[in-house]
Amino acid sequence: MQSTLTRKSPGTVRMLFAVVLLSISGCGSWPPVVDDADDVNRLSASARSVRARGLSDEDVYALGRLKDLVDLDFGGGWGVMDAKLTDKGLATIAHLGLDDLDQLSLGWCVRITDEGMNSIEKFPSLSMLFLMGNPNLTDEGLRRIVKLESLVHLDLRGCPGITDASLLVLAEKKNWDELNLDGCLAVTGVGVEDLIRRLPGVRIRKNDDRWDYYQGDTSVEVDWDKSVDSRN
Repeated sequence: MQSTLTRKSPGTVRMLFAVVLLSISGCGSWPPVVDDADDVNRLSASARSVRARGLSDEDVYALGRLKDLVDLDFGGGWGVMDAKLTDKGLATIAHLGLDDLDQLSLGWCVRITDEGMNSIEKFPSLSMLFLMGNPNLTDEGLRRIVKLESLVHLDLRGCPGITDASLLVLAEKKNWDELNLDGCLAVTGVGVEDLIRRLPGVRIRKNDDRWDYYQGDTSVEVDWDKSVDSRN
């Protein structure tokens, strides 16, 4: 059975994110936004969460003063600006001694490649990694990710380079809690069912209809007739 995903227009998505960004200053629960080293240096050294979509490779060194950082987000704001971070910047962050970092979002950071995944295993406390919308991630990058014992949640939504062969790499790591494969159009139902058998007890999500919120105005034909949530 074939289903058509209807996408929101880029203009609509950008407007939604603009509203979110404008509301940040009035909402204490939102992490601070940093676009350069000066922004980072104005933060309290005890800051635990930062949104850094606009931070360049040249400025990420400033994050090193935030030794209590738990949540580092380069994905938030993708609808209004392109990420500047590359593999080089990610390698710099990996050597800053951010030993308490628990969550790292690299969503829609299209300059991050498989090479950048070499840096992931240098975050000893990382438990959640978000790689949504990355066109460069392949099995080679996943082989590096699965080496990190502390990592239990991986979000691969909308990564076109993830295939059924990629699932075999993910299956090598047995302590996953959740894997999200929504919008990974090269992953088949057969591959997901095999992964569920290989990883009993792990929550595995695969529902391509969910991915329409994160895309532009292009319709895509998907050969997928059901959604999968291994814990439902």
